[in-house]
Amino acid sequence: MNEIKLTFTIEDLESSAGDTTKFLVPTLMVDDKVINEGFALDMRELANSCRADGEFFILTCGCGEPGCAGIFEGIAVSHQDGEVIWGVPYPIKSTTSEKSEYIEYRFDRCSYVDAIVKGIDEGKNLLRYADEYIETGPHGYSPYDFMALDIKQSGLCSPRVNKALEYSAKAHIAQKRKGTDIPYISHPYAIGMILSNAGCSEDVIIAGILHDTVEDTEVTLEDITANFGDKVAAIVAGCSEPDKDLSWEERKQHTLDELKNASLEIHYVACADKLHNISTMIEEHKSIGDAVWQRFKRGKEQQSWYFHGLLNSLSEGGLYGTPLYREFKRAVETIFGRHEYNNS
Repeated sequence: MNEIKLTFTIEDLESSAGDTTKFLVPTLMVDDKVINEGFALDMRELANSCRADGEFFILTCGCGEPGCAGIFEGIAVSHQDGEVIWGVPYPIKSTTSEKSEYIEYRFDRCSYVDAIVKGIDEGKNLLRYADEYIETGPHGYSPYDFMALDIKQSGLCSPRVNKALEYSAKAHIAQKRKGTDIPYISHPYAIGMILSNAGCSEDVIIAGILHDTVEDTEVTLEDITANFGDKVAAIVAGCSEPDKDLSWEERKQHTLDELKNASLEIHYVACADKLHNISTMIEEHKSIGDAVWQRFKRGKEQQSWYFHGLLNSLSEGGLYGTPLYREFKRAVETIFGRHEYNNS
């Protein structure tokens, strides 16, 4: 897989009117090679390219003037099996309508979305703390337009995902969320939404929706394989606890140990699962205070040990530093206090 990075700087450049103006300048890099050197970027379409469906075209110039290379050529983006595929023209500078040869780059979708989100957030911070007006693009693309950029996701509408939602709803039909009268399916559905928003592949979203079926219902891994494939079954297996006859401490320690060497896909599902759990805890704690701990097999001290341990285990792989991991860390520290990483 190729690696992508988006960064921004504020530079003094000549505007279309011929005067010197401060611009927010994007730099898009693949494997440490600058892709858009000397060109602006269509930031709206770059943000849209994080979506799982459709095909996208990122012009390497946003000016819209006839004869500009950006009108004829740009980065063609498509999605396939959890990958983002780029077709980049080479040479990238062309002044005719005849297309250049395209070089193909492939990115893991989760990493791709994380990189674009991180880059755009850094650009927004530069604008937010600037002391003067900064141009963000040629011909009418204002700082307001840039600040309004949002990463658009999809993924909860495919036939396979809908099948997983129905399958999970039937499997959990008689279950409620712990200590409440809320149907249990609200939890798997929330996991699917979190993973979709994180830019995960369809298989990872489906595994998140089904992550508790083997552990908590009559569904088997063979059932998951038959209905959703080997990859989904492997992720669900990696998120399932061992023998329920073991003590709470033994089961949780097993989870912490297994996660240290688990795949990135399993890390995403586990993190989304625990993020929704702890977010629910935080909201309930606002309403009923420490009485919330009575709903669990272990109290606040043991829960704190487990959730801080999860932060350590999930930091072992590629999830560390992603928006999903950072959100989980903030939630853990909100209710259990500052996290200190293990040095071992």
